[in-house]
Amino acid sequence: MRVWLRKYYSLDGNKIGKDIVKKFSTTPEDRVRIDLATWKLDVGKAGSRNALTLTSPKSLDHRSLQRFLSVNDEQGNRVDGKIIVAKDEKTWHFVPAKAWQKAIYHLVVDGELEDVAGNTPMRPFDLNLKAPKQAPQDLRLKFEAR
Repeated sequence: MRVWLRKYYSLDGNKIGKDIVKKFSTTPEDRVRIDLATWKLDVGKAGSRNALTLTSPKSLDHRSLQRFLSVNDEQGNRVDGKIIVAKDEKTWHFVPAKAWQKAIYHLVVDGELEDVAGNTPMRPFDLNLKAPKQAPQDLRLKFEAR
């Protein structure tokens, strides 16, 4: 645990106000791109409006989850629906506006999606230019409503 302490003084050096203490915990550094192969998809049943649920092993940026994930049908048309981001930002739900059809769909991931450390599916935040390049990931995850 880390502690941050701030004291306020006037220009004359007299203490003003009260001290502010902020305690916080940090996690180990994260220098790995988002690996879509580690994601788990739980698909709603055909004929239902049950949510498509994406579970990630690490927290993703809340705003990115709202902006940079979408669901398309097999023809590439965007499926309308409501996005719900769970409190821990490791779980994302998509509730379709209309019932799932017995068909193939794609979860489309924009390369700008970030985790809380700024890593994307394309690269780690602080890319080591001397490290070997990683193979690109397919940013479309195929799933089928049955």
